[in-house]
Amino acid sequence: MFRGARIRLTLAAVTAGALAWGAKLSVRGDAVIDVHVAADGDAQEIRGTLRDDVGQPLGGRRVELSVMDGARAVPLGTPRACGAGGAPTQPQPDTVALETDAGGVFCVRTGGMPTSGRVRARFGGGSALDAGAWERAYDLARGAAALAWDPLPDALDLDGRTARVGARVTASAGADRPIEGAWLSLSDERGARLGKVRTDARGRAVFDVATDALAGPGVGALVVTSEGGAELHAKIVRAARVTLVGAPPAAPIVPSDGHELTLAVETSRGPALSGAVEARVGAQVVGTGAVAGGRATVPLAFDVPAAGSLEVTFTFLPTSAGLRGGPPLTLRVPVRPPSLWRKAPLLVVAAVLLLVLANGWRRLPRPARLATREAPGARLPDLVLLPDDGAPGVRGVVLDAHERRPLAGITVAVRARDFQGDREIAATTTDERGEFTLGVDAASSRVLVAEGPLHTRVEVPTPRRGRAQLGLQLRRRAVLERLMEALKRAGPAWITRPEPTPSAVARLAEGRARGDVAEWARAVEDAAYGAEPVDAVREAAVASKERDLGAPAERRAR
Repeated sequence: MFRGARIRLTLAAVTAGALAWGAKLSVRGDAVIDVHVAADGDAQEIRGTLRDDVGQPLGGRRVELSVMDGARAVPLGTPRACGAGGAPTQPQPDTVALETDAGGVFCVRTGGMPTSGRVRARFGGGSALDAGAWERAYDLARGAAALAWDPLPDALDLDGRTARVGARVTASAGADRPIEGAWLSLSDERGARLGKVRTDARGRAVFDVATDALAGPGVGALVVTSEGGAELHAKIVRAARVTLVGAPPAAPIVPSDGHELTLAVETSRGPALSGAVEARVGAQVVGTGAVAGGRATVPLAFDVPAAGSLEVTFTFLPTSAGLRGGPPLTLRVPVRPPSLWRKAPLLVVAAVLLLVLANGWRRLPRPARLATREAPGARLPDLVLLPDDGAPGVRGVVLDAHERRPLAGITVAVRARDFQGDREIAATTTDERGEFTLGVDAASSRVLVAEGPLHTRVEVPTPRRGRAQLGLQLRRRAVLERLMEALKRAGPAWITRPEPTPSAVARLAEGRARGDVAEWARAVEDAAYGAEPVDAVREAAVASKERDLGAPAERRAR
């Protein structure tokens, strides 16, 4: 091998169009050669492509081919052109030389090749390209081979940790004999390598693709490539579930005035960039807002007869492939009717009509008011004990506290806190159904701890009976709710109109010379509605800025 060269030579030997399967090899340098070897009757055809390191074809370049039988170079028959590249020549009885065409393709038909052996390819180099050579074994006696999907992929779920793709290699199209030990490579429409797997005894290769390696939601393609260069293509949809995050207004709104509520619209791969969010009260649609940059501002417009609170359900409506609606978000929104003073002209007209028609008037009944205002939407408690089948150990399931969907990949551990200190006894991660099992027994000195990359930490006593159902809250939602709770504790002085959003709170704080509160509100705004995920580090950074809104100035100064 010539020093400094980089040539990747892939050989596939085909009898009557059959491919021979092998592993792609590469050595360092500036050129890449893909070669296919086929046998057609008494003649053999060698076809390939010369490219540079970035995949651009190299046209008008000389390539030399020879065949080795052991340590001996085999004399070849008279070379003939086969439709690609320049006219072949034979500088030596055991060497064929030809130039690549504009697409970097070369092809030659010759004879005299043994049934099995090694093909050597040489590239003479050129401007900015090093010379080099490599050789690879081939076998013309292997049967024809065909690629097929097993099964045909149509969608990949980006919310899971891995996505499974299968392909199958058989002895010929329509034949049942599988080919074992064939290397297959999987890539996407970007050319990114997603895996390389050898087929099993059934001729099947299974790729468990890490979804982090895939592009974001949308339409794409998968390509399976054999060592012989055969390709299998399929269009797929990379799908991600959309999660809506938002908080109800802290103060009652007047829906008939047209109130706007902003929600974060996110997926496991970042903010959603398209779609719409629809708001309903019961079966009635009361507003729709378009998604832009991971947010949707939904105008709410409907009449309410009395003060109180209503459940408003928000649903994501996809408008492009790749995004699918997750569980609806339901918020308990405090509402009140418009002031009676705004209806005074109508009341006067109505009173006049009543006087004319009934020669008198009757006081209109005052609208009924609810005695208390209900709390915001329900959230799962940290721990609920479910019926158990009697299996040993600590077992259970982890759910999203608001969406009630199972959470995969959550770290769950049992920790002991006794005279020996705080230490971990056992740990595991939840499966795709959100379930976990720890082979340890409960004890009074042990606690159950669960935490996810994007979900807050929950720590509860280890349950002695029943299966544990743990409810974890999104960190993004947690930082927003902590600000809203602080506003409620502080009272009306910090309730902004029309809605106490973090940005509105920040502006109010700046006007009151409360820079500490403004800094906290800005940090909540960035975390709750920004494009970056909120992990433990970011949640702690926002929490470090939390302030007591009701603290007097002298206490703040200390």
